[in-house]
Amino acid sequence: MRLVLDFDNWTMGDIERLEEAADMSFHEVLKALQSGTVRFKLAIALAYAAGVRSDPSYTLQEARALKVGELEISTKEEAPLAAPVGA
Repeated sequence: MRLVLDFDNWTMGDIERLEEAADMSFHEVLKALQSGTVRFKLAIALAYAAGVRSDPSYTLQEARALKVGELEISTKEEAPLAAPVGA
């Protein structure tokens, strides 16, 4: 799953879903992405929040079932930011 994050196009509800799944504030999420230190919980939360945006029936369990090598996270302008810590 390739996640190209364009938060400018996310709704407030999308951000809230991300914060709840990651158990982090949006500010903390942005700091983690910028630092390149993405923990697995955050990677799962990003996959889940992005997945729900394209398929409202997408579940947190489906995001958890992704294989580490299947997930690539980047912003709309950048190359991949980071692999989850421990990958």
